[in-house]
Amino acid sequence: MIIVHYKYCGPRKRRHVQGFSLIELLVVMVIVALLIALVLTALGTARASARRVDCYSNLRTLGFAVASYSQNNRDRLPFATRLIDVRDGQLAPLDILAEELRIQPPAATASGVRTGPPFVCPADDTQGPFTGTSYRYGPRELMRIPEIWGDDPQLAVTRIYEIGPEDLPLFADIEAFHGRDGPPENMQVVLFSQAVGSLSASQP
Repeated sequence: MIIVHYKYCGPRKRRHVQGFSLIELLVVMVIVALLIALVLTALGTARASARRVDCYSNLRTLGFAVASYSQNNRDRLPFATRLIDVRDGQLAPLDILAEELRIQPPAATASGVRTGPPFVCPADDTQGPFTGTSYRYGPRELMRIPEIWGDDPQLAVTRIYEIGPEDLPLFADIEAFHGRDGPPENMQVVLFSQAVGSLSASQP
């Protein structure tokens, strides 16, 4: 016969599991919210930086197209006297620059305006999608006054750009797309020298 001996240890004690208090939960929620805010801010900054880089690339491309056109046309800048707006058929000088780049220029279609890089800044949602471009053509500001320059304003303005006292802008952002309420540094520009930077860099 096998005899089994049991030892009585008294009643079992239940473990008391203590949960989070309301204050602890609130602290955790605040910390999580702060972390999310920091991550979103970092992502927003990264996106803004990427858009700025893409805008620089657009301006470099337009500057290259102007230089290419000038080389093939007796060292003259592309001619334009009107503000660019494809809805009104005002496309110069984007049409001839598109030829230099061998791409399609912006165009008005039945469904709206067809456009894209390098004519539109990725941070622009107020100009390019409606007019065809995010950029203002600098020489146009002078070429539009033929009474001053005589019979060949294109040549006269080109000479001003060549011998001017400062590096003049070829193309610049129409608005401060990279910070609408900020300083001129939020408007980017490509200069006659092909340098790309902020608009303030071209100001005396």
